Amino acid sequence: MRKIVLFIIISICFFNLCYADNISLISGTWNRKTKDVKLFKVENGSLKEIASYQLAKDNKFYFAFKDQREAFYVIGSSLRSSSNNYTFYFKPGDHLNVEINKDSYKLIGENTPENMEMEKWHEFLLPLERKSIYFMGSGSTYVDFFPLLEEKLDAVNSYKVDYNTNQTFNESFKDYRKFSMLHYALNHIITPRSAHPQGEDFPDYYRTVNLSDITSSESLLQYPYGITIVNAYNLIAPKVLADKYTAEQLKEMRTPLTVLNVLLPEITNSEIKGELVLWQSHYLKSYEEFLDFEQKYGKYLITEDQKDRFKDTIKAVASLAQGQEVVNLKFPDINGKDVAMSDLRGKIVYIDIWATWCGPCIKEIPALKKLEEEYQKQDIVFLGINTDVSKDIQKWKDFIKNRNLKGVQVFAGDNAKKDLLDIYKIAGIPRFMLIGKDGKIISADAPRPSSPEIRPLLDASLRKK
Repeated sequence: MRKIVLFIIISICFFNLCYADNISLISGTWNRKTKDVKLFKVENGSLKEIASYQLAKDNKFYFAFKDQREAFYVIGSSLRSSSNNYTFYFKPGDHLNVEINKDSYKLIGENTPENMEMEKWHEFLLPLERKSIYFMGSGSTYVDFFPLLEEKLDAVNSYKVDYNTNQTFNESFKDYRKFSMLHYALNHIITPRSAHPQGEDFPDYYRTVNLSDITSSESLLQYPYGITIVNAYNLIAPKVLADKYTAEQLKEMRTPLTVLNVLLPEITNSEIKGELVLWQSHYLKSYEEFLDFEQKYGKYLITEDQKDRFKDTIKAVASLAQGQEVVNLKFPDINGKDVAMSDLRGKIVYIDIWATWCGPCIKEIPALKKLEEEYQKQDIVFLGINTDVSKDIQKWKDFIKNRNLKGVQVFAGDNAKKDLLDIYKIAGIPRFMLIGKDGKIISADAPRPSSPEIRPLLDASLRKK
């Protein structure tokens, strides 16, 4: 009994201290499969982790943080995806009590009027979110999504906002509603589905999407997935707004770097231009590419923070430059035997980083097989590193057998991100790398098997002693 009383006294003191010092408290229950919960702030149209909580058996979690900004924050598990993430609004000293279940949440106990308004909007959009964001389990296609989207768009006209005493929130919430609707609409189109809409299938809503309007103010950078919206626009524009662009522009929009030539003139806000440049710079693979990129687009980095972040990225990629020692990666082969890069020293190693679900990866298989046949008597090892999730290891084994894949095949599984993708800044697959006999990088982004450039590079590498 004394312990309980003491706990209550300590809790009261802690809560009083938090109120007095403008510290925000979050108390909740996380009924999801992940083992920890993260707290993110919104920074430059993306998420930045500020805290993490390891869950106990009761699934309870707690956060205490202090920030003088009045802004949106996200509780969830994913830095890169909006699934399993939930957005809330905090003023300094605000408290939140929430229970998160499956793909939704509900406020419990005492909460601020702003977050009650956020909950109401979340419930309004939840049917769209389930079909758009949780696409792996929904089975939704445009056939069922578009009618629901139009229904929600009609209902928005009569949607009533109850909270109106905080003008800062009102303005932010108005933009948040617009961006979240757009986010779900675009995400449904750019994620894998069993059926895909053609030009006439799209509702008029998509044809009214205007990048200049979307980027007219910095409010887009206050939305948790603001830069994601800009990138999603680029992916749907050729499908829906093709008449707006020339054939050359549509061609440029297919490549992560040349797309800037098309999008930057359309973006209204200068800071958003800089953020898009930074985002696209993650597709760069070599130090030389960074120098060329900086010469072309460095002028769009207008804040000191943007310039500093670009310099940090250059430093990280410089380690991937030609001549650097390759990281001694080690993954199991189809028989469970570990294969390390150091085991292959003395031979040229042509690495194919791929997945069974990756269409462009599969498309390269015939050219890869032909290349392997041509160089089978040379000192070259063809190493396939699969990045499927660990639970799909049997799918990988079956794929190798059914496709009769040769070379050395290893499975990175759930370790792929930290042990491979993050190290080599791999944002998309397939990705090919070429390692010399001395274990040093010849190319961190080598030509694909289908490219006419690969054979001259392999021949030149073999001639080196």
